[in-house]
Amino acid sequence: MKKRKGMFALLVVVIGIIGLFFYSSYSKPAPFPTEEALKKDINETFPEASVKTIQDIIHVDERHIVVPFISLNKYYGLSYWIWKKNKWRVAEVDNREEPMIWKIEDRKRPKYVYVWNIFHKNKVDSFTFYLTRQRDYITWDRKSLYVPPVQMTEKVLLHNKTYGVFPIPEDWSAIKDYARPVQTDWLFSNEEDGDSLNFGWRPNAKPGVKEPIDFTNNGESFSTGDIILLFPELLEKGSRDLYE
Repeated sequence: MKKRKGMFALLVVVIGIIGLFFYSSYSKPAPFPTEEALKKDINETFPEASVKTIQDIIHVDERHIVVPFISLNKYYGLSYWIWKKNKWRVAEVDNREEPMIWKIEDRKRPKYVYVWNIFHKNKVDSFTFYLTRQRDYITWDRKSLYVPPVQMTEKVLLHNKTYGVFPIPEDWSAIKDYARPVQTDWLFSNEEDGDSLNFGWRPNAKPGVKEPIDFTNNGESFSTGDIILLFPELLEKGSRDLYE
């Protein structure tokens, strides 16, 4: 009898732990903090941010939010927020000038979102974003494999805003799904799924502005490690990596 009671108690504990996990993982997020609370939280987490103005609150999805800001020193930055363990938590704060890609893990497939906040709004009219792959031809032991090139482009107007987000289009996601590692009876590639595809970007100047526009990436950042940010490649006009 004691053994049965012990087993029942253990079962109750296990069910409770599983229930708590699902509640903390899939519960509906609470209302997002106010702007004053955001400034306080960001500045306490990363004092170098010195946030003065919250520019916007952009919902990437229900559990991921981007908050662009301007610092006391007039730097333009971004903070990335995740609903985790029943709380909105800041995952990263940075003031990089260049667009980044936020890779968000999902049960179905990862989401990829371009994010940016730049001070060049008076110079930049739009961004052109790229998904590319260079053609390749692999031979081994009298066998060969041709890997065709890929180049997808999307032009995104800034509308005189310094900040923005751009989830990659569905056809880009489909191509990344299709770009599986190469595996045959004579060749195996251990690259991650879709790693042969590269993200890129290019700023397009407003009329009368000299190109190329100088972007540097010397900003500061703080990360909790709960986020994946990718650096897309800056592709200038006439780049040998583009088919134009």
